[in-house]
Amino acid sequence: MKMRIPINKEYDKPVEVTGSDDEKMHWKDMFSHVDDTENEYNLPAAYLADRGYYSARHWHYNSASDRYVDLGFRPAVDLNPDTLPSDIKEGDTLVIGTLYMNGTPVHVPENPTKSGDIEYYIPGATLELWNPVKKDPKYQITGIYIGNGVVVADRVMLRSISYKDLELQHPLPDNIHASDLIARLQAIMDVSGEDPEISFEAESWSDDLEELEYRQMTLSSITIEDRRICIRTDR
Repeated sequence: MKMRIPINKEYDKPVEVTGSDDEKMHWKDMFSHVDDTENEYNLPAAYLADRGYYSARHWHYNSASDRYVDLGFRPAVDLNPDTLPSDIKEGDTLVIGTLYMNGTPVHVPENPTKSGDIEYYIPGATLELWNPVKKDPKYQITGIYIGNGVVVADRVMLRSISYKDLELQHPLPDNIHASDLIARLQAIMDVSGEDPEISFEAESWSDDLEELEYRQMTLSSITIEDRRICIRTDR
């Protein structure tokens, strides 16, 4: 199951449908990363936006590598609308899954604030979202439905996690091409301090394949183990 940082406008939607109710959205005393795709706040390239803490609509910014105890990850997921209940409407809540960090389930914080029980991100850890752990609600993330199959978690799930940490989780949108990897690979190199080993795999591959041709190939997956990056294509 794919998860990602909520787009800035996607963060606004739960604010609207909950009436800024902190008991439903849990924005108080905790900043949430947002992806300001439209550069609404006119931030320099080195800075990223975050929301919450002082009010539901408050916004702030940090550098891409900042890790703070009051800055965290509120997952968003894209679900197939056909798999959702036929009567679901904006503002409804539903369980979206269980978050795993290095293969261990992350508990849902009961007090998702700076002084609360939000788990700390382990630098370099792999994050995955899977079907919810049954019979144990403390590992079941609740999300707020905002329409078009998008669900945004009702609280921050991990703290002290930077924007770069989240980018290194390499979520892949549909039909991404190799040329779109440049920024992601650069982020990996910035964090690791050296060039990672990159392995290309495809059904048909040759060393003399033109770079332009490769850049136009659609990727099927990327996996990262230590500093080895495996890029697989649908060719």
